[in-house]
Amino acid sequence: MSGLSPAGASFVSLFTSALLHGIYTVLFFIALSFFWRGKGFLSLPLKILTIIPYLISTVHLSLSFWETFHAFAIHHNADKVFNHQKGWIFVAHLGMELVSCIIVDFILIWRAWVLWAYNWRSVVLPCALLFGSTVTGVVGVWQQSRAHIEGVVRGSGWALAFAILVMLTNVVSTGLIAGRIWWYIRDMRKRQHRNAKHSSLTILLVLIESGALYLGALIVFAILAVLGNPGVIIVVDVIARITGIAPTLIVVLVALRLDMESRKNDQLRHGSAEMSGFTEQNYFPSIVSMANNPSSSVLPHVTKESEDISTTQESDGQITSVEYIRPYPTRSYVSSR
Repeated sequence: MSGLSPAGASFVSLFTSALLHGIYTVLFFIALSFFWRGKGFLSLPLKILTIIPYLISTVHLSLSFWETFHAFAIHHNADKVFNHQKGWIFVAHLGMELVSCIIVDFILIWRAWVLWAYNWRSVVLPCALLFGSTVTGVVGVWQQSRAHIEGVVRGSGWALAFAILVMLTNVVSTGLIAGRIWWYIRDMRKRQHRNAKHSSLTILLVLIESGALYLGALIVFAILAVLGNPGVIIVVDVIARITGIAPTLIVVLVALRLDMESRKNDQLRHGSAEMSGFTEQNYFPSIVSMANNPSSSVLPHVTKESEDISTTQESDGQITSVEYIRPYPTRSYVSSR
């Protein structure tokens, strides 16, 4: 890819971005379907943070289409256009990518804070890194808007600092999320005297919910930026899409899990025992536990601060209810109702 011109890289970037935006659109409308159901699974701020990145991604792609059309169809000199990007479209691209990165980092930090029982000490480091990346990102956008395309490809000191801080933020946040979920799954398996092996589906769900996809794209970006490879132009636009896909995918998986548990709750309510509303803070691994026991029809529920698990079985041995009581304070953050 080292022989790829900026014009060629921008054209490939447009195709890749359009493909990823199609995937993003499907995920976004799935998320909207949960919002429209009005069951209060997700809070208003989380809904807003799901909608804004999609709008940013759509505007970003529209500007990319216009820029490419202008370079190839109107100017008839794409190399000259893409080698002297200093206009408002270029600055808007960089600004929207910065905002998208800040939003997805905030969502990942919020997710880690929730999983670590609302302990602010657990997210002090990623919050400090997010503040640093925001400052360096703003300065980096200003510098890149004044640079020749070679400077964009190779990156300024501020842009490189921004990339490093964003990557560190995601390493810490992803580690906090994945580690907590992994520990919880292992703990639950031990309590239920089940094999501690994790299925490939469990691993995949942990990676998705921890934002590892976004982290992987940032690592590729950092490598190409250091090497001064024009492929960084493609990766930057890919990241612009992934910054929306990653948190939306997390929201969809969490909402899907809560919707399934709500349906089970309705079924159990008409059965032998009435079980009150299920919310994610009562069962924070969200969708991951479904991979471990997809045929289970039980509904975990918190009633007090303890660490016991009790089950009720019928004569045929089928578990009809399960109560897992976790040693963390319950606190409503999912539903705004």
